[in-house]
Amino acid sequence: MKTYLLTPLAMASLALFHPAAMAQSELRGFGTGSRLYAISADGSIVGGSTDSPSDLSLASVGMAGGSMSPLSGLDMVRGAVLGLSADGSVAVGAAVLGGQYRAFRWTSAGLTDLGTLDGLGQSEARGVSGDGNVVVGEAVLASGAKRAVRWTQAGGIENIAAGAPSGDSSAAAASYDGDVVVGVKTRGTVTHAFRWTQAGGLVDLGSLLGGPNADPESEATGVSRDGSVVVGSSQASSSFPGTATHAFRWTAASGMVDLGTLGGRDSRAGGVSANGLVVVGQSRTAANSGVLAFRWTEATGMQSVADWLAAAGVDSNGWTLTDATATNADGSIVVGNGIQGSDDEAWLARVSDLGSGVMRPSNYSQSLGAVNASFQQAQSLTRMILWGSHHRPLMSYGAMPERNCFWATGDVGHHGAGRDSNEALAEVGLCRDFEGGALRAGVGVGYGRQSQNLGEFGGNRIAGEHVMAELDYQVPAGPQLSATVVFGNWRADVNRGYAGGSGTDFSRGTTAVRSTALRLRADWDSLWKMGTAAVSPYAALTQTRTHSGAYTEVGGGFPARFEGQSHTAVESRFGLASTLPINAVTNLRATVELAHRFDGQSPALKGQALGLFSFDQAGTRSRRSWARAGIDIDRQLNQKVSMGFSLHAASRGEDPGLSASISLRAAF
Repeated sequence: MKTYLLTPLAMASLALFHPAAMAQSELRGFGTGSRLYAISADGSIVGGSTDSPSDLSLASVGMAGGSMSPLSGLDMVRGAVLGLSADGSVAVGAAVLGGQYRAFRWTSAGLTDLGTLDGLGQSEARGVSGDGNVVVGEAVLASGAKRAVRWTQAGGIENIAAGAPSGDSSAAAASYDGDVVVGVKTRGTVTHAFRWTQAGGLVDLGSLLGGPNADPESEATGVSRDGSVVVGSSQASSSFPGTATHAFRWTAASGMVDLGTLGGRDSRAGGVSANGLVVVGQSRTAANSGVLAFRWTEATGMQSVADWLAAAGVDSNGWTLTDATATNADGSIVVGNGIQGSDDEAWLARVSDLGSGVMRPSNYSQSLGAVNASFQQAQSLTRMILWGSHHRPLMSYGAMPERNCFWATGDVGHHGAGRDSNEALAEVGLCRDFEGGALRAGVGVGYGRQSQNLGEFGGNRIAGEHVMAELDYQVPAGPQLSATVVFGNWRADVNRGYAGGSGTDFSRGTTAVRSTALRLRADWDSLWKMGTAAVSPYAALTQTRTHSGAYTEVGGGFPARFEGQSHTAVESRFGLASTLPINAVTNLRATVELAHRFDGQSPALKGQALGLFSFDQAGTRSRRSWARAGIDIDRQLNQKVSMGFSLHAASRGEDPGLSASISLRAAF
């Protein structure tokens, strides 16, 4: 479904145009879904609308490259943000408030209904001054007449066209201090762009085909920070049949200058940079076969945003960039709406020393969150050391014919259920018995790695070394008590993916990850006998402290800097192990256990999308409880050497869904 204008009020406003209005409405072919209409001066905040579960468009703001959140207050049920202050702290637009379309001004303190001129009609805010103190737009009187309005905290809503000849009017944008306002005014049956100041009142800017008294029509839609540059659209001469509408740029010195088209009949200006040097909008292409977003400068003339990106080495063939609605202070960032695949989507494009590209903001926000997966990997690798080959205490392998032992182990595991990761580790170690075998101590060193496929969000790999130490003690006529310590030192390589111009764009980063874990465990060996089988209950409590260092990505159109993360996880396990002799040299051991994690989620993800915005995302929620079952086969090769094999399966949780280990143990 296509929606051509934001609200019925906006549709009524375009009715100010006669032939020109038709060209404008044809060019505004916005689709459903998230829309972007405004951007802050530094490019960090965007505003527009998002779809709700009830399929209503809601006025929303958010980080550039992040997801937008609907504004709350005054029982707003439908609307759009059409303007942002320079720092993005003030948003203005139109919303259904109390059953009527009303202009609103929003700050973090809440939403304010700006009212109407007669208390009966409707209103819409279309722009806001850079400092956020002045809101401009239009009010529709109960009679149906439309008036350009300017709102301030001190003066409320006022009709700035009151002293001009009678006729409808609408304001579209304001300068940084709000002292200059631009828009459109009807004179008889003709509509012209205007520029208003407190001192000079409303001044008709004429059109590309004539001055203030000429019949050709025009509309002003944007103004520079200081108010000296006005942009908009006007009827213009054309070799194409029918009435043409072209984007224009006006200054006092040059007057209204035709910016041309991308080869077709019509174009319109949607926004201008704060310095007045960059104009963005939408234009028909050759033979009027379609519409594309454009970016204009005096040096380049009008060029499609796709060509602007191509000149910077960015392939945007995966997008049809149909409309540019706003640009930041220096014109290096452009936002708009278009089509990616078969979906209508909002987009953000940038050409910068920090990175050049085009991306889908909601997808980019999700890619940032995917980075937390590398942190979870470090925790998972530590868990595998403790609950892989070391899922049993050293003392559970029985008495040794000698005081010393050597072991070599290997583990593999796979996480499914959406995590799609594989892990493996190898370890060698030495142990020794003391106090006649009542005390056993061991230390091991190993290497582990884990890789994860994050699909469209890339993937990551973590690898490095670990050291472990264990001390077991057999309480006389009591349980075996054990304490196991693991220290891991790994390197994480993160290849973050996000939807780019022609596929997936990647930004890469590397950081150090360290993890320290302590497990306290009690095993009641052979507490119960069932024929030849012995049942041993056990309980364990583990605390793991993990730290990931800060790092800055390289490559891609939108690299980011991530702050360091630290987190402590606490986990308990309760289980039963049953040992059954198969023959004189082989034992079968079966286990079933329940695990519970006391911490609910990983740490928050904080950082900076370079040149765009800061982010602070809540941590990823963890699975709190899960179950695991396994079997061990222990075989004595000779009096001093044995081999073991184990296989475990776990329900959805923090353990691998399927894991296996093999070990060789020798006494000496």
